Amino acid sequence: MDPWVIASAGAALVGALLFLIYLHRRRGYVLLWVVGWLLIAAAAVAAEGYPDAPRFAGLYHAAIVLATTAFAVSASTVGRPLAWTPRHWLAVAALGGWLALGTPAPGAAGPAVPGSLAAIVAGVVASGRYARLSYARSFTGAGLMAVAFGAITLATAGTLTAMATGRADAIEPWVMLTFIAHATLAVGMHLLVFEDTTRELREANQRLDAARADLRDLALTDALTGAYNRRYFDEIIGRELERHKRANEPLTVAFIDVNRFKSVNDGHGHAAGDMLLRDVSEFFARKLRETDYIFRWGGDEFLVLMACSAADAERRLAALRLEYESAPLITALGGGVGLAIGCAEAPPGIADIDPVIAAADAAMYANKSARVV
Repeated sequence: MDPWVIASAGAALVGALLFLIYLHRRRGYVLLWVVGWLLIAAAAVAAEGYPDAPRFAGLYHAAIVLATTAFAVSASTVGRPLAWTPRHWLAVAALGGWLALGTPAPGAAGPAVPGSLAAIVAGVVASGRYARLSYARSFTGAGLMAVAFGAITLATAGTLTAMATGRADAIEPWVMLTFIAHATLAVGMHLLVFEDTTRELREANQRLDAARADLRDLALTDALTGAYNRRYFDEIIGRELERHKRANEPLTVAFIDVNRFKSVNDGHGHAAGDMLLRDVSEFFARKLRETDYIFRWGGDEFLVLMACSAADAERRLAALRLEYESAPLITALGGGVGLAIGCAEAPPGIADIDPVIAAADAAMYANKSARVV
């Protein structure tokens, strides 16, 4: 069987397989590959009559150049849309028409010179683009394609040289290299599709993980103040009690209440009240240690879980209260707006935090009643 017939059938088969991939993936670079392989199949058919008939030489080189151009363009569309204008396509069509008609030139290799040179240029561009793609994204398939295009370009130059020097016996090794390079090219393309699909799945999973983390944050934080909510308190309190029990460390619950919060809403509007609550939450979130937690407990009350004794918590929170009440926002609101704070330490080995919460709440109300603000 004529090897060019086998080559044509093989190229058409690769194009058909890639077209099936395109139907599934809908990627522009895969469609350009399909076009390229079909043009290679057409070139192999034209090669049966080349170099005896000049018109076959023109058709052969036109198909090869257009195929290599399609491959070169495809490298810039991996992961992005095709950015070609009608002017680009018109230029490619004009080049293909010129090569198909043939260019008169002296010597046996004359008809092959324009097409071969154009094919060499397109091959160098394709090899360079896929080499950059391989380096930028660590795609092994793109690397194989860069090597394959380099080998095809070398074979084209070698074939042209052998024809120009009249050494017909030197053409066969270059033809064999061309066949091997095209087989490598087909393998690289399928590997690149797999790698690109894997990359997209990995990026999709990363976006999904980020979205899941965002949803978790929304579920566990108070929308107004950014502090943790009761749901998160219920989630971690068992773990915190167990950890402090094992480490034999103190654990204190503190309540923080905004004094005269209703007067802020009544006198300045609910927007001012919301701003005050956010400001309280952000202030203590900045000032507390990383091992401490602040929760919005409800209304204008915040609960703080502190890894220290009640005496230490009272000293620290009293200093923070004085600092906060001298801030410009509290001064501007006036009218006795401030903070009431109460603390209660969890007994060693306690399993139920509710009595401690109740004790801290009672201490806070005692502080509020004594007007210690």
